[in-house]
Amino acid sequence: MPIRFLSLPVADLQYALECMDIGDLIALSLCSKRTKNLVKSSNRNIEPISAEVYKNTIHLIIKPNLQFLLRDDYFSIALYRGDGIEIWRKPGFTQCHWIAHFLSISRTSMIQKLIISNASPIPYLDIVKKTNPRCFTLDISDNCSSELTIAAVLKLGSIARLVKIDNDPFNNKRHHISELLTLNLHYLCFNIMQNPFKLELSDLLMVNSEHLTIESAVIPEKDLNRFLKLWMKGNHSFYRLKYIELFPWEQIKHEDVLKEIEYQVVDHKRRLSRADGKELLVTVEPDFVVFEFSIP
Repeated sequence: MPIRFLSLPVADLQYALECMDIGDLIALSLCSKRTKNLVKSSNRNIEPISAEVYKNTIHLIIKPNLQFLLRDDYFSIALYRGDGIEIWRKPGFTQCHWIAHFLSISRTSMIQKLIISNASPIPYLDIVKKTNPRCFTLDISDNCSSELTIAAVLKLGSIARLVKIDNDPFNNKRHHISELLTLNLHYLCFNIMQNPFKLELSDLLMVNSEHLTIESAVIPEKDLNRFLKLWMKGNHSFYRLKYIELFPWEQIKHEDVLKEIEYQVVDHKRRLSRADGKELLVTVEPDFVVFEFSIP
């Protein structure tokens, strides 16, 4: 016999919610506003949501074993539980509504990770931006083409806290690193491990992100030294830059980077001070270099 689920005592309702798997809990939240609020106020924790763009489909991933495919007809989604496929329908729900609902019941305002794969069509990225309000990490896979990588950063970089690029989009000479370094991003990371990533002084001087990390960086010590001297003289203004982190392809010598530069040692870091009161903390080790910009 059916029972009036919402008429159960509070303790029994909570026990019933605790017995549900995550898929059933999400299904319950879609029944009405009251069931949605019930799920949100329960003690159950829904893991942060990740998304992957594959062809013309957005895959929403909720651990441990749920994957939702936002379908082209908008009003339904396909759920993969690991033991089959279910089609869920919610009249009036667009892709934006589905994502907003999942974020709401997981008590978060952004998707944890948005993954772009090589099968993602560039025009579809505009739809992805409209349906995803914010994400913590925009992860561009190592198999993406240069054109897709550049397009993904240009179109989606503004909605991400961290833009992580796992390939070198500049190895074919059709694009230049300035296309990305000049963007107004919060955190830009080139996570290129297999091949050296060449940099020049002029590249560092155009950085407009707040944070920049580059793996396998190839840059002469003299360019890093010149960068610090230009900063000391105040010949170049960094309006947004707060942090540069480089992991050299080959080991570097700290004495060459800091040659003819005055500094104070503070907590194992070198502190450079300018006449205008601005400071720069420098850490130089054989396998990494860090510049931390501070404004008094």
